Parts: sequence; C-alpha cells; structure tokens
Amino acid sequence: MVSVLVTGTNQGIGLGLVGQLAKRSYVEHIFATVRDPESSGVADLKKLASGNPSIHIIKLELNEASINVNSSFIRV
Repeated sequence: MVSVLVTGTNQGIGLGLVGQLAKRSYVEHIFATVRDPESSGVADLKKLASGNPSIHIIKLELNEASINVNSSFIRV
C-alpha cells in the first residue's frame, strides 16, 4: 500500500491525478492539497472525496510554516 500527496488538486492535472489514483487498489491514502478547502473551486474535489474515504483534503499553502503544521497529519 502507498500514500500519495498531490498539490493543486482543485482543478486540472492535480484533480485528474487524484481521480486516477482513487481507482488504484494499491493506493491507501491520497492527500489532496488545496490553498482554501472552503472555496467554491474545490466542489469537484469534494464530490470525488465524498465517494472515496482514501482521499483526504488538506489546506496547504506552500511555505515553511504550513509544511511544518501539516507534516504531523501526513505521517502514516
């Protein structure tokens, strides 16, 4: 089993990658990161995650402080 972290998952390649990974039986956890999980632009990702418990939506602004805060959650 593997865990995967994907950035920029609210649209485009990131969202598509999450969808493809969700179909793989060997993927145990998908950490789908977005800048603002409450924005309307995350609706497609939330819909995808609602049907798949392996998808975890995480707020992540790529700077040192946010990486330190989120690293404790991401450890599996």
